[in-house]
Amino acid sequence: METTTRVLNNYRDEEIKGLSLEELSSLYKQTYYDCIIAEAFNQLKKLIIVNNRQYPQFETCDSISYALEKLQMCLLTYVPGSSNKFTTYFCKVYKNKLREEAQSLNTHKRCVIYNSTSLNYLMEEGFDVTGDKNIKFNNLILPDTLTSKEKLYCHLLAVDYGTNKEIADYMNVSVMTLCNLRKSLRIKLHNFID
Repeated sequence: METTTRVLNNYRDEEIKGLSLEELSSLYKQTYYDCIIAEAFNQLKKLIIVNNRQYPQFETCDSISYALEKLQMCLLTYVPGSSNKFTTYFCKVYKNKLREEAQSLNTHKRCVIYNSTSLNYLMEEGFDVTGDKNIKFNNLILPDTLTSKEKLYCHLLAVDYGTNKEIADYMNVSVMTLCNLRKSLRIKLHNFID
């Protein structure tokens, strides 16, 4: 953070130091000067640090990179006179970026059971069912805690029976019931697939 601040301080301009973030946004839409980003970053530095504390999994350099990326976007897209202040707008956009990046870091593999699309499609998309998960597609091994409908649903998914609608018709249930079955399966099979 200190290095970025030192670098950006070289670009700061005395003429725009007193401008508010809303005024900097209006000025940046007219001329893309680096001094405007440097001044806006300097004013938002403490807010960026506070938001970074909520996501300790990121390196500081990555967080600063995301902040600068979203700062430039916010300077260009902020609507003056809107109900939100620029700081509120930037904070929301920046938090969304951090949340999005944190979710993309989730490397927990999803099991085929959670998805109702075809197995071939999942394999093409990079999902795999390798490892010691005890999943066999001829004889699906499932815990005894599952209901008969949950076992049937797992079996139909394993043999690539079809779409949710086709599976629902086969089981004589609604598609919403299948959604509830999947939710129940996620809870019951969480330890089984880890």
